[in-house]
Amino acid sequence: MPELDSAISTFLEKWGESSVERNSTYALDSDQIEEDQIPELIEDVETLAESFNPGSLEIEVDAGEDRYDVDWDPNLGVIQSDPTSGDGYDIADLYDDDEATESAIRTLSNDRLRSVEDLIDTLEVLIHRGDIELTVDFGIEKRGIVRKLEENYSFECLSLQFYFSFGFFERRISNMSPENFRDEFLDDGDRLAFVIHEFDSMMCSDDFAVTGLGSVGQLSEWASDGESTWEDVVSSVATQSLIENVSSVYLPPSFFEFESEPATSEEERVEALFESHSILFSILSITSSAQQDGGMWDLQISGKQLIQGRIQVSSDQILVRDADQSETTFQIEGLDVENFHSLFKWAYLKGNEPETRLPIVRNVTTLFAQDLSEVVGNISEIHGSIKSNYQYYVEQTTDDFFEFRQELIDSAFETNSRFSDLRSQLINSLSRDIFRTIAFILVIGATVYYRLPESVDSNTVFTILLSLIFIYGLVVLRRVRGIHHQLDMLVEDRSSAVDFYGKFFDENEKEEYQLKADVEGVWFQGLFDSISWTRGKFEFEYTIAYDLLVYYLLVGVILAGTVLGIVDINMCDLASWFPP
Repeated sequence: MPELDSAISTFLEKWGESSVERNSTYALDSDQIEEDQIPELIEDVETLAESFNPGSLEIEVDAGEDRYDVDWDPNLGVIQSDPTSGDGYDIADLYDDDEATESAIRTLSNDRLRSVEDLIDTLEVLIHRGDIELTVDFGIEKRGIVRKLEENYSFECLSLQFYFSFGFFERRISNMSPENFRDEFLDDGDRLAFVIHEFDSMMCSDDFAVTGLGSVGQLSEWASDGESTWEDVVSSVATQSLIENVSSVYLPPSFFEFESEPATSEEERVEALFESHSILFSILSITSSAQQDGGMWDLQISGKQLIQGRIQVSSDQILVRDADQSETTFQIEGLDVENFHSLFKWAYLKGNEPETRLPIVRNVTTLFAQDLSEVVGNISEIHGSIKSNYQYYVEQTTDDFFEFRQELIDSAFETNSRFSDLRSQLINSLSRDIFRTIAFILVIGATVYYRLPESVDSNTVFTILLSLIFIYGLVVLRRVRGIHHQLDMLVEDRSSAVDFYGKFFDENEKEEYQLKADVEGVWFQGLFDSISWTRGKFEFEYTIAYDLLVYYLLVGVILAGTVLGIVDINMCDLASWFPP
């Protein structure tokens, strides 16, 4: 916005030496503003108000016992004056020597200022009075500039911060600990941008930008290109490391990694401002647990051994206190920040497999370093060792993966073999039981045909034979139930194997190895599933179910026939119920 930039620049050129920047305002030092400068200041503030809402300007009129506060809101065009002391006297008695002053004071007392011209005219009358002091209080409110930028560029999901001087921005960031940065500047889900009036560049990462007021057009393009991704990375870190208040203090190091190399000294200073953030958050991301204790972090890295220690990060140095209470101080400028960045990206961003890579990071780190100070001081060597160990891990895992797949293939063949054995056992038993049943029937028939000796009661013989057949039927039923139970166990084993290993096979492989589940369109499937003979997962269930159905029918015929025979012999002549 050239007009906004020009308006601010013009104001700062005139009043910058009499002002000081604060967190929320660019405030004028009232002690450095002469009374005769106040009308000019009011005109300049009115000019600012044409571009944005600069905030209200207050003037205190002190005439001893007669005092007034004048509050001017240039955005609304409203001027309000209120007496703050003095009561029960006539203004004419105080200013009987000067009608102009008396009129000006009455205007203030009666709150009759209706325009900036009225305000200036009134103040110019009072300025020349030696017994009246005028004090001005004004500071450009940064939120007015932010709102103007948001309105003009329709910034959405963007936390916007504005600064007048690069020096103040630099001091503000340097004096703030990295763990307080997110809570101070960033809303959940938003991207972040710092707009600095005294900055001529545009630096950005995927979610964070630092730019000058003259480059806001580029910021608008950046803000509309893509969406915030840093919260997804924070969620990933939160699942792998137990960081206290992770949702309030943590930001991924990639958040502070700018896309281009710094080309100017100011860009180098911006990059240096956030090196401490990258280092602290990189270390936190590989820890097993991290808790805040005052201004320090208690850290644990659990791998092949346990590393414990405390760390405190400021803008220019890192203080590390190891478990033996020895302390080591590292200067930020002496550390290789890129290695901290790379280690974080390798663990969390490359391959999207932090649950696999973090154990490697922690194991190698705890083998390479004995305490926390060695982790910080030797991050380059640790990073290189981790990457080389990962290559070995991948080679080993590849062999393990094929062994893993082979386990299911072997399980599938074993299940098929057990199924074949089970069905052969069922068919052989069925054939044997049919033969034995026929043999019983032939024995009974032969006995009837050749007649029994007169000394033997035929009813007794038939009752004994039929009872034996009935007992045999119960034995057969028990055996069938045992085979049915084996089928259930076979299906359970196959289901567990498929559920555990199945994701490592595509559909064609599942078809080849008979691993596909959810059978449909089989004869009597609804019947078998409803009586819990089958589970609707594998085709071999129904093959045996058909055989079992025949077997149960045979056993049913045996048991029903023997019961009817015993009843007919001993209780009534059932045959007489039927016509000859």
